[in-house]
Order: sequence, then structure tokens, then C-alpha cells
Amino acid sequence: MPIIKPKDRLPTLRGRLLAGSLFLIIVGGLFSGYANYTDSQEEVEELFDAEMAQMARTLQGIFSSYLQSPSLNQAKEPLTYEDHTDLFPAENPKEGEENHEITAYGHRYEKKLAFQIWRQPGTLLIQTRSAQTIQLPMQPEGFSNLELGGEPWRIFALHDAVNQRWIQVAQRDDVRRELALEVALHALATPMLTIPLLGVFLWLLVSASLRPLESLSRHVAGRAPFDATPLSLSGALQETRPLIDALNGLFARVQAQAERERQFTADAAHELRTPLAAIKINLQNAIRRTEEPRTAQSLQRSLAALDRLIALTEQMLDLNRIDTTDDRSSQESLELGEHITALLSELQPVFTAQNIAIEQNFDAPGQVRMHPAHLHSLLQNFLTNAVRYGGPNKTLSVHQNGCTVDIVDQGPGIPDAWKDRVFDRFFRGEGDGGEGAGLGLAIVRRIADRYGVSISLKARSDGAPGLWVQLTFRPDHNPRAIPNAAHQQD
Repeated sequence: MPIIKPKDRLPTLRGRLLAGSLFLIIVGGLFSGYANYTDSQEEVEELFDAEMAQMARTLQGIFSSYLQSPSLNQAKEPLTYEDHTDLFPAENPKEGEENHEITAYGHRYEKKLAFQIWRQPGTLLIQTRSAQTIQLPMQPEGFSNLELGGEPWRIFALHDAVNQRWIQVAQRDDVRRELALEVALHALATPMLTIPLLGVFLWLLVSASLRPLESLSRHVAGRAPFDATPLSLSGALQETRPLIDALNGLFARVQAQAERERQFTADAAHELRTPLAAIKINLQNAIRRTEEPRTAQSLQRSLAALDRLIALTEQMLDLNRIDTTDDRSSQESLELGEHITALLSELQPVFTAQNIAIEQNFDAPGQVRMHPAHLHSLLQNFLTNAVRYGGPNKTLSVHQNGCTVDIVDQGPGIPDAWKDRVFDRFFRGEGDGGEGAGLGLAIVRRIADRYGVSISLKARSDGAPGLWVQLTFRPDHNPRAIPNAAHQQD
């Protein structure tokens, strides 16, 4: 199974949904703001044009009688109306200065408005100071646009046919743009400010929507290695049903394939047992009857190879029994100290034959939940390997403390390069003088994986030659009563 490194971390569906949703909201908000700005600008243009036309007609009504004054018509210089721009703060105030648009004197935008009244021959009669400053020229009747003083202006000219006068009202165009921009920004501000809140709600919504999928993932990940029970559709979403159906189909196919392999292994092993036993009997009879030393030696080597083949067959049957055992119905609450004590008594003839001294230490009780035969096979493999590779006339230490078991021998140990490979099927390192078939530790690994047992192979802590095997079992959280006598040191 490939290992996903942190830099190769796969993208999450939650992250994609959240990022995609926020991206669409932001892009949609910006597009809406731009469209709102364009529409606002058009509406503001129409509003200001209407106000300019209304202002021109108001000026026409106000000055209709005054414009007939002989003194005004005979004046050499036009009458200039002061718009009092000096009473308003600067457009770009210095740091610390206030920039209020509205004051007790009016509005600062007044200096961006101008008007003029012309006599028919083209003589200027009245103007504002702002119109004088930008030198506003006379324009044809209606609306027009000019650039004056480096700024764009909108101009409306009204012809008074009765009094033969032209009234012009002008307004700087940046007033219109500024107002349209403020309208658009105000309309866009609220959606943009609520995006973080929308992000939180989207996160909660996406997390709630993905919860059934996460629950399904945890359920599949927490299954036992050989549990092929179909997944339930109860509480599942419609979108996850194809995935659940596909997983159930895969479980069924894997279970069927595993069953065929187990059946083949069991049948082959059972079929081999009878002929192998017959061959062994014939070889033993031949060895007893022959008087030729060289023939007897050859028969002895054949008998040793046959014994190894018989052991391999038995181990294949052990693997098959492990795979076919229903853990849920056959697990029991077992006390480690009791089983280790019973197993050491069972192996005592082997220890005696090899002159191996056993050091037993039981410090604290430990309760585990396993199939008894699997626990027996797990511990027996390590103990018999310690005897086989530790050699005769040595000391074997067995220490149990809670759910941890330490088995320390005085053999040559295992090279670091082999510590992972020794659990492979049929692995035998160079110079391995043992007589095993190479399946013992593979059986151990299968049992350990099934029950979550941690196995550590390391050198002895005192620096002496030997192998230190440490087994850490999962504790049984509902243990039965533990007899104290089982934990007394022998």
C-alpha cells in the first residue's frame, strides 16, 4: 500500500467545496458590484441632468425681471457671484484635519457647480466665481461635455426666447462618478463583510453533509482484517449508495477468493498428511532393516527432509485454522500469566532435554481477549524459537507485566536487516541452522495483526548476545476475576 507523505497530501473534498463556494460568492459579489456601479452611474447621470435642467429653469424664473435692468445691460464687466468656496475645507485635507462634506455654510460640492447668463449677442451678464475660474465658454442649447481646467464638465444651456438670454449650468463630472461609486460600494459592502460568516456556515454545512461519508470511512477502517460483512445502508445518503454497493461487492469477491484459497490449502494439506505419514513409516522401517551405513545415512537425510515437509504441512493447516476461525464467537477473556505458566509446563520436557534454565517473573496480572488456540500458538512459536536458536545449556527469561510479555534468550540474535523480513513466509536467512519450514513467524504475524498485538525484536538491554522479544497485547476492558495464585513467582 503506498504511503502518502505530508508533501503529497491529497486534497480534501471539504476544502474543495468550501473554496469553490467562497470563490463563486466573491466572484459573484464583484460582478454584482460592477453591474451595480454601471447601473448606478447611469441613474446618477439622469438624476443630475434633470437637476441641472431644473436649476437652469429656476435661474430663468428668478432673473427674468432683473435681466431687464438697464444698469445690468450697460455694465462693461459681468456680475460675478461669489460661491464662497473658501468657507469649505480643502478637498484633500492634511493629516488631522476634518473633511466634512456638509457644514453650516452648505455643501462643499458647491465649488463644483457653476452657472452663467449670456445676452443674445454673446455678452456675459452674470457668472459664478467657479465659472470665471474655468473660463466656461458659451455652448449650444442642450447638454454637452467639455474639459475645462483639466477636469471634465457636464454643461446644460437653456435659451430664453422671450428675454433673448442664454442660461448655462455646469457641473464637474467627478461628482457624478464619486456618487455612483459610493452607491455601488455601499451595496457591495454588506455582502463582502458577511463572507467570513458565510464561510463559517458553509464549513458547518459541508462538514455536516460529509459526516455520513466520514462515518463510513471510520467503519471500514475499524473492521477486522477478515470481516467481510456487507455494509448497512441504514442512515446512508443517496450519493454514497453506489460506493457502499461497490464496497459490498468487493467484500463478497474478496471473501469468495479467500474462501477458495483456504479450502485449497486445507484440502492440499489434508491430502498430503496420509501419504507423508506412510512414507515416514516406510523410511523408518527401511532404516531399521538396512545394514549398509551409507544407505542408512541417505535414508536418515530423507527422513529429516520428510519431517520438515510434515512440519510445513502442519503449519499450513495452522494458517488455515487461523483464517477460518470466527473471532467474534470464539474469543475469550484470558489471563496471560495462567497461559504462560501452562505453556512452560507443557514445554518442560523440551527445556529439560536441552538443559535450558527458565527464569519466570509475573509482576502484574494482564487480561486479554483472544481465541485460546491463537494465544497458545503465538507464545509457543516464540518460546520454541528461543529454544531452537538459543541453543542448549542456556538460560531463557520470561517476564510478564500486565499485558506485556518479554522473552529473552542467549542465542545469536537477529541482524537488523532481517528483523522485518523474518515474518515473511518461507524466509530463511543465510547461515540459519534451524530446522523450521519458515512459516512459524508468518503465523505469528497473522495472529498479531488480527488481535492488534505489537511485536518488537531487539537486542538484549544488558549488551549480552541474544534476542529480546517484547509482545504488547490489547487489554481486555471487561476482564473476569483473576486468581492471585496465578501470578506468584515459581
